[in-house]
This record gives sequence, structure tokens and C-alpha cells, in this order.
Amino acid sequence: MKRMSGKHFRGVVAACACHAAATGGLSAVQIEIDYSLDTNGFFDQPGSREALRAVCDYFETILTDNLARIDTAEWTGETWERRFFHPSTGEETLLPGIVVPEDTIILYVGGRNLGTTLGVGGPGGYRAGGSGGDAQAWFDLLRSRGQMGAFLTPPTDIGLWGGTISFNNTVSWNFSLTTPSGAAGFVSTALHEMGHVLGIGIAGTSWSTYVTAGGFTGPARWRVSVETCRCKAEAVTGRTTKGCVSSAGWDTSRPTP
Repeated sequence: MKRMSGKHFRGVVAACACHAAATGGLSAVQIEIDYSLDTNGFFDQPGSREALRAVCDYFETILTDNLARIDTAEWTGETWERRFFHPSTGEETLLPGIVVPEDTIILYVGGRNLGTTLGVGGPGGYRAGGSGGDAQAWFDLLRSRGQMGAFLTPPTDIGLWGGTISFNNTVSWNFSLTTPSGAAGFVSTALHEMGHVLGIGIAGTSWSTYVTAGGFTGPARWRVSVETCRCKAEAVTGRTTKGCVSSAGWDTSRPTP
């Protein structure tokens, strides 16, 4: 693949830089970044956390959904576990359910050796238990977080609790929001993978419902330049992400490059 030019790099990161500097009220949906599973210390690198926060801030400005709170204390006898692939090991992981605040998505991040791939990401899954008259309502909450379109066939909405992104810790990264370099562009890669966390390019989600003949036809789609918002993050090291849509489909929260 050809090198990403300075013009294209600036096009990808300009929005993130602007939103990182902006002040104002809270966005409708908040992305809470959790570094507790970054056991290999990827985000100890200078500028890495600031760059990821800028990417998440950008998404917060364009997410206006209303996601219901997940809290077992508000239920009787219901339980849940978070199911996802550990961002620092790639192993399937089950952790006890936590409180997920209203209008909040929790993002677990880390770094590991991904070979020639810059990053992989996707929404998290879950395992739940319950009994009594409230059990079905509890299962519906975990499945949709109040998004009724998640129950349709095919689905027209998604209500995730969160997800994970793993970044390749064997490459040299450029964490700058404004300056391209010979290193892999972290911001463009994080934009791409955060899209997968939200269901973009994931088979079986509401995104795939609106894909026709290889193009997205959703009612709120934006017309963007393919060159400005690339489907594939590029690096002069020769390491690239794979295609946006996984031909194998979505495998119980399997991350997607």
C-alpha cells in the first residue's frame, strides 16, 4: 500500500484535534476508557492516552443515542458477566458484571503482538442469568440497552455495554494529532477500530442491515471522502489493517481488524 500523505493524515486527525480542544457540555453518549487490562504497558507510551482520548471525544460528539443503565442492584436475582477478548492477550475473558452508567460505553484497551495487523476491535458480549418475572426484562436490557431496533429481524439498532481494542505493540507509533511521520498513525487506526467497537463493519449488527451492494445506506449516513476517512489504516512499515468487513462474520465478540 502507498504511504499516507501529510494531506490525508491531516484530514483524518483534524476532527480529533478540534474536538480535543473544545470545551462545553457533556455529550449524550460517553466513552469510558479502561486501562486496567493494559498488562503489557502499551499505554505507558507518551501521548498514547491523549491520542485515544481525542478519538473517543470525537465519537462522543456524533453519538446521540440513549443507552439504559446496567446495574444488578436494581434487579432481584439477576446476574451478568462481561465476555470479550482480552486486549493484551487475545484470550477469551469472562469477568463479573459491573455497573454501566446510563449513556455510557466502556472501552477496554491494551497492546499485544498482532503480527502485520495494526489493531483489532469489536463490541463485547455477555453471559447472563436470572429467574422470576423480571428475568426476560433483564435479558432484554443486556441485549438492547433500551434500543428497540436491536430486537428486529434484521436489526436496525445496537445497544452494547462496551468493547475492546488491541493495538500492535511491536510497531513504532506516531501518537501526534497533527504531525505525520514515518511511524504508524495511531489516530487513524484508533478511529477505524472504534468504529468496529460500535458495530461498523460487523456482520450481524444493524450496520450490516444497511449495507447494500457494498455501500452503507443507513438513514443517517454521512457522505465522506474515501481518501479522507480511509477504510484501511496505512503505515510505512508495511503493516496494515485488513478490510473493514470480516468475511467470516462476527464470532461472539471476536475483534475485527
